[in-house]
Amino acid sequence: MKITGVDIYKYTVGYAHGTYVMSGDRVAATEDGTVIRIRTDQGLEGWGEITTLGKIYLPTFPDGIRIALKDLSEALIGTDPTNIGMVNRIMAGTLMGQEFAKSPIDIACWDILGKSLGRPISALIGGVLNDRFPIYEAVPLAAPESMGEFIRERRAAGINRFQLKVGNNPMDDIARTRASVEAGDSETIIVADSNGGWSLASAKLALQGMAGLAVYVEQPCRSTADCILAHRGSALPLVLDESIVNHDEIYRAKYECRSGKKLRNLSRL
Repeated sequence: MKITGVDIYKYTVGYAHGTYVMSGDRVAATEDGTVIRIRTDQGLEGWGEITTLGKIYLPTFPDGIRIALKDLSEALIGTDPTNIGMVNRIMAGTLMGQEFAKSPIDIACWDILGKSLGRPISALIGGVLNDRFPIYEAVPLAAPESMGEFIRERRAAGINRFQLKVGNNPMDDIARTRASVEAGDSETIIVADSNGGWSLASAKLALQGMAGLAVYVEQPCRSTADCILAHRGSALPLVLDESIVNHDEIYRAKYECRSGKKLRNLSRL
């Protein structure tokens, strides 16, 4: 089997609740997404997707990804898409870094491999461990009472896992988090996500103020190093996301963070 073409599509991703608000006055009603289709000489197609949440969420941006995808796609013509190791070797030899652009190609090749074998991708990477996959909803940054009311409304709809958008004034964020926790019950999972919006000093204040609340704290500062420093002395579980952009950051998170932590969105690596 050989790749005969790669189609790159731009599309607009909407937000079900109107406006998505994060720290640092980052506001969006839509996002610029990219979908690719890999075509083969045997008629099988594979699909992959990446959406970056704008231009200042991660160290990449939608138009740059599509330009990189064009170069990567040209280099992969004639390659066997089911030989995923070779696909990744060719991509590495075409562009240094650019994992954000390489990710949807990798996904699409796995899609083709699964279709060629008549098996779901989950079966090829170890099998399904959970019959259900609970989802969480992001709670846009707003006044504490508004965020609490959002959680109550969505709990009535059956959602009980929430990612709060915080990361501005730490005192206000403590109030937002407390109101959100109070809107839930003992089964509600709350993640207070700064999206890297706090300075090291602000993050320290926020984590101290949230002590005793049943919450995770996600990406308090922009860098992994500052997140680790901010978390020192806190018993709250730490989640890292945006700063984990390469394997070195994974090792740093594992060996330098002295308390519980989780990693998210590793498909970019």
